[in-house]
Amino acid sequence: MPVVEPPRPIGDMYSLVHQGIDAIGRGDEAALAQLARLTASVPRWIRLHLEMEHCVEPRTPVLMRDLTWRPAGSLRIGDEIIAFDEYSPAYNKPVKWRYSKVTGNNERLMSAWVVLLSDGTSLVTSGEHRWKTGAGDRGGGSSRGWVYTKHLRPGVSKLARYTRVWENNSSHDAGYLAGLFDGEGCIAKPAMRPTFAQRPGVVLEAALNKLVALGFDFSVWQASIGFGKGDTQEVGIKGGLAEYMRFLGSVRPLRLLENFTLPHRRLMTIDTPTVIDAKPIGVKSLSVLSTDAETFIAAGFGAHNTYPSPSGVTRCRLAQWYDARGMKPDQESPLGWKVRRAMGVLAEPYWLAVLAVEGAALELPNERYQCGPSMWAHPDAKMDDEFLVEFKSETGVGYKILLETAGGVEMAERAHYVQAQLYMHATGDEWTLYLTFPPDYGLLQSDMRRYKRYGQDYALPPVYLEWIRRDGPTVEMALERAETVVADKKSGEPPPKEHSGAEFKMNGKRAFPCGYCLHLAKCQRDALPDRAEEGEIAFV
Repeated sequence: MPVVEPPRPIGDMYSLVHQGIDAIGRGDEAALAQLARLTASVPRWIRLHLEMEHCVEPRTPVLMRDLTWRPAGSLRIGDEIIAFDEYSPAYNKPVKWRYSKVTGNNERLMSAWVVLLSDGTSLVTSGEHRWKTGAGDRGGGSSRGWVYTKHLRPGVSKLARYTRVWENNSSHDAGYLAGLFDGEGCIAKPAMRPTFAQRPGVVLEAALNKLVALGFDFSVWQASIGFGKGDTQEVGIKGGLAEYMRFLGSVRPLRLLENFTLPHRRLMTIDTPTVIDAKPIGVKSLSVLSTDAETFIAAGFGAHNTYPSPSGVTRCRLAQWYDARGMKPDQESPLGWKVRRAMGVLAEPYWLAVLAVEGAALELPNERYQCGPSMWAHPDAKMDDEFLVEFKSETGVGYKILLETAGGVEMAERAHYVQAQLYMHATGDEWTLYLTFPPDYGLLQSDMRRYKRYGQDYALPPVYLEWIRRDGPTVEMALERAETVVADKKSGEPPPKEHSGAEFKMNGKRAFPCGYCLHLAKCQRDALPDRAEEGEIAFV
């Protein structure tokens, strides 16, 4: 194959970075204006990263398999819910109902949005949560009827409602109807319609009055020949499958509930209220819910569940399994980790301004890209519509290792390399400019000068640059691993260990990655299976 050169020589990129650092350092007006503009967009950029998960308010009612509604925050792994096909199974074929199980649920603080609908409904969710919309809404991030909260258009977008929300009715009227339908009724197939038969008289009259009182519409017709006496009447609930579900779920005739089945029946919209407003409302606790069908019914509307992120695809499968089940870490993230993560985010506008000093078009992105069947990619930046840019903040030790390792990012920071590969796969780009920097330049330089190989006059590079080219085999392996992680999260059994579980090396230093894992104590305690195979796996 012919050698494909990077978009620009790496030396030119270093020169550009040094010019940008110098321009900002001496107070160049144009450079400072660029830095101010980019810094102002940091809150939006942070929200986009926090909203990579699809979440709803913990009190949002979710439809369960037994036709009850439970708050999203109360659901546990393995709970059975009612869901539907994510997409039509084939061209011109209808989307259908199906049963599903909860595969993950935990609460997190993140940027929340409120969606106000024309019928008075209010939904609290994340900006990246996807909703099934009414026919014709294909703008602003729609994908075959799915639209993100942040892309809903007031006055235009309509959410597809499939059921009403009901409560378990414990009134005398409901008890009367439950007994009558259980004793004299059935589920009429194939429509799944609740019906009962009764001769004219006080029982029939009372039943009809109670149906009216509870808000159910119904039909009455002459029973077929051979069905009871000649004057026997049949009564059936009207309104289609959504009303049949509401009747069974609220009145709860036990025998009919056992005979009711939903899968493979067509998903029908009962109405489509218009979005009146959709706006951020600050940071709130939201439920990060996932199901094996990848859908669920939230407050009567079609909702999508959470996807994994390319930045975490190489992370330990067992740790991700713990997270999916809402198991709290054995310890809090060290404060230093949180500070370094925040400093890395705040530094990105600076490095964008540095790269843009010569007039390059560089922006913090406002979109994400489909990355295989189970992930979404949100690259840091794209430069001159020519290549991606990925920023990373290293620890002092990590930066030193990167400088000293032959093979660069691929060998020293495999997770970063895989993440860049997935981003290029998602966007179709061929190259990524990788940029990283040490957290404390002076401290690391002083430390490295103590070594003979560097000497007292060693000048630590303030920034590390490397071109990463798209690598097909790595992309393929990463996509396969992502599907493995998705399958892990759906399973009730923990995945096999991929690492030794050792917290320290023989020399007393912390071992990577287990020594830095917040789930290490439960991993060691639970006596889970040994590693999937001997030696290190491909993504460690």
